[in-house]
Amino acid sequence: RMAGNYVHCSKIRYHMNQQIIQHCKNGNITHALRVYRHDLLQRGLAPNTYTLFALLIGCRESNAFQLSHKVWTELVTQQHVRADLNCHKLMIELLSRQRCQQQNKPAVHFKHVIDGLHAQSSSLNSKDWYHVIHVLSTTGDTSAMLQQYTQMKAQAPRIQVTPHILTALMEGFIQSGDAQCLEWIWNDVLTEYHDTSVLSQIIDCRVLQCMLAGICRLYRYYEFTPQFVCVRVWRLAIKQLNIVLDTQCFCLAILTFSKFGKNRSEFRILSELLSDTVMLNKVKVNSIGFRQILTALNNMGKSEEAWLLYHKSVKKL
Repeated sequence: RMAGNYVHCSKIRYHMNQQIIQHCKNGNITHALRVYRHDLLQRGLAPNTYTLFALLIGCRESNAFQLSHKVWTELVTQQHVRADLNCHKLMIELLSRQRCQQQNKPAVHFKHVIDGLHAQSSSLNSKDWYHVIHVLSTTGDTSAMLQQYTQMKAQAPRIQVTPHILTALMEGFIQSGDAQCLEWIWNDVLTEYHDTSVLSQIIDCRVLQCMLAGICRLYRYYEFTPQFVCVRVWRLAIKQLNIVLDTQCFCLAILTFSKFGKNRSEFRILSELLSDTVMLNKVKVNSIGFRQILTALNNMGKSEEAWLLYHKSVKKL
């Protein structure tokens, strides 16, 4: 008889979980939680791993990232539901997405979620590693990010560095103000991957833009290795990898190189960029890029030229 009751309860829970997952797939997390709290729990049935996974899917489909914290706490911490690999991976993804929406609010106070992945790191793919590193970049904990990066590299060649992973690492180093790590990660990628065809899949315009943003912000506090900016970064990206600049990266490059002295190699690159009338004409007036160009001209001591450019551009409106 006890075995029969167990089977009966398992069937009820199974049907409840099916209702929850259906609501979650439709993006209706409110109805899913109602089934969980008022139907499942009130019948005295304990949630299981599938219940947790279904509710996390509902949080993802509804963009209810903050709610996912409460779901995890209630089911894993209070109800002692076992979170499997898929649950950990999904929760990391939710934390990562929350970080995208709330740049100034650290998402990862769920250290045990990341810790839960370590024992099963061989099952993670590049997307999973990106979410882990992306969440950690919120905290500015460079040692934790480097630890995850090292673990990921140990699984090569199954796992390769992607532009998203590299950008997440650099954003974390920039946020923490660690220019040394910023330079190190770039050099490490160049050391690991010698083939230009492979590098072109890792370093794209977004990665270059992120590196330029880091150099622009941190150059006053850290002396980059000689020729690092000109040769290791710029020449590699433009001459060897043939990266085509968009207007955002173009304007940021102008602002970055304007912060170096006139006797530096960066100044020659700056002159070449400012002579590119085709790209300059693509920059919209009063955009962030336009203001970056005006700031660059002022950095060069060409305030009068900056004023003339502004006056001439505004007249065209």
